[in-house]
Amino acid sequence: MSCTALFWSLLLLFCFANGTHLVGANPAVAKQLDTGMPSSWTREGCSMCSCDFVSKTVNCSGIDLHDGLPSASVFPTDMTVFLFQNCSVSVIDPNYFLNFSSLERIHGNDNKLKESFFLPPKIVTLQLRDNYVTNASAFFQRHLYNYSYLNTFDLRGNSIQRIETRGISDIPNLTLLYLDNMRKGLVLDNEAISNLPGLAELYLSNNNMTLASLQGCHNLAKKSRSL
Repeated sequence: MSCTALFWSLLLLFCFANGTHLVGANPAVAKQLDTGMPSSWTREGCSMCSCDFVSKTVNCSGIDLHDGLPSASVFPTDMTVFLFQNCSVSVIDPNYFLNFSSLERIHGNDNKLKESFFLPPKIVTLQLRDNYVTNASAFFQRHLYNYSYLNTFDLRGNSIQRIETRGISDIPNLTLLYLDNMRKGLVLDNEAISNLPGLAELYLSNNNMTLASLQGCHNLAKKSRSL
């Protein structure tokens, strides 16, 4: 081996042994070597938002995202929790979350959302309090998923004025359903909320609802409570 080659070999060994990175090295690779995190958790989105590999959580809360969420490709695909509360988000692509197959919790309270987006198949909790969403049933792709993991569906304080027949139905493990404090009141069509055998609590208060509207949920399990 030439003296030059021997010099560079020794230099590389010295740098790695002392945790030093050569100028021009890929920052993502360097971060992965430093932390032991998978490369997906060193993506661009984790320099903008807070990423916790242990809890698989991405937290963008409090960041001004009025132009929209960053591209889904910049976030770890195996995250289980995504938080974007108080970010001024007004629009989300309907398919934004569908490639996050492990995503269980989405918290997007206190934004400016008007349109729904499709929920990922393993979603457990959706919280979108105090937005301007107008359609509750548009979150579900019933021809693809039965949303058997969904436990909490929280849309209180939105702009939903009507839920059509079977708009929220056939979700076997839904336990908590929050539809209270709608900005313009709420009307439920016949059997709008139906076939929810696991439902324990249903919140409908402060919606100026008539007795006729309440017939839209008359066939719920007896153990459920309307508050």
